[in-house]
Amino acid sequence: MKVILDCDPGNGFPGADIDDGLALGLILRSPELELLAVTVVAGNTPVDMGERSGLAVLEAAGVDTPLYRGAERPLVEDPVPWRAHLEGRGRSELAASMWTGIGEPRPTRKATPGGAINAHYDHAMYEHPLLRNGEYYSFSRYSNYGYWYGDTANQMEACENLMELLLGFLPRRSGRILDVACGLGATSRHLSRQFGAANVTGVNISDKQLETCRRTAPGCAFVQMDATQLDFEDESFDHVICVEAAFHFRTRARFLREAFRVLKPGGWLVLSDMLFTLGAETKSPVLHPKNYVRGPAAYRDMLLQAGFEQASVVDATLESFLRCTDHFLRYATDRFQAGDLEPRTFKAIMAYRRMLLLAVRYYVLAGARKPDTAARETRHGAGG
Repeated sequence: MKVILDCDPGNGFPGADIDDGLALGLILRSPELELLAVTVVAGNTPVDMGERSGLAVLEAAGVDTPLYRGAERPLVEDPVPWRAHLEGRGRSELAASMWTGIGEPRPTRKATPGGAINAHYDHAMYEHPLLRNGEYYSFSRYSNYGYWYGDTANQMEACENLMELLLGFLPRRSGRILDVACGLGATSRHLSRQFGAANVTGVNISDKQLETCRRTAPGCAFVQMDATQLDFEDESFDHVICVEAAFHFRTRARFLREAFRVLKPGGWLVLSDMLFTLGAETKSPVLHPKNYVRGPAAYRDMLLQAGFEQASVVDATLESFLRCTDHFLRYATDRFQAGDLEPRTFKAIMAYRRMLLLAVRYYVLAGARKPDTAARETRHGAGG
């Protein structure tokens, strides 16, 4: 069985419990379990402590399993009272005596960037029993819901449709374009055919995915980078595109500010995005309650509040999310009936898709323009 362990280990620190570190060690020793990744969050131990402890266990076991650093504090409750209690326990004479002579862990490597989101997508793209061989996407290396017309033949065609619809927001297809959360590189490859590879830059938090990107779209530039902390100069790009990823960012509002900053005046941001229920945003480790948006109208207001103009938001829930889900479930059922999936795996896939159907409220396509400062100043001057 493949597992991802979410924990807050504190082994090596006085007063900390050892249950999480013990669980990690037992998984590593089990012949029945395959550890795909470890995520650490703030819990009984601060996230810095959890990161070092988890990495120390992995290094002691001689494995290179990735560890991802997650939330630094609880997302809902105030951590101060519980934190004070735990730190007081760690300062007790009994705790100190129990850990005498045991030094704090000092691992030689750091956590893999991207946290649970990185682990989620690396698993989906490289380990998912129906997606890892690439057949579902016709070996195109796309990884999104796409846009399904009535006569769309397959998932790859749907993904190409989606790209063309998003680029349809642009008044021109030239200049430098930034592909944010570029996946396995198929979106960047599509862009390179119209903008030229030298004008396409893709950013992603996953080193593994970026390695694939460079094979998928040779000639494009690919950089490991957080979408909410873009390491580019102001006004660097004529366009920014983000396909089906902004709902994961911490937070979407920070990304919009960064996109606005790196766009040249008159440049366009285009994106497809998903809006989830507040319950899903609050409970899922790969979502965030601050990203909750009520619907397409509120999404448009959010773009305007971020400084954009000419904002347009299209509800594509039926054509993208629902039609893709229907197609994928039929594909999964065919593979199961052909004997390619074990019953347990098939049930897990169906359960996850049912959960998504309950959690997703809207799938939207959006485009918005950064005001042309020079033109606006000219208009203001003429009016004065």
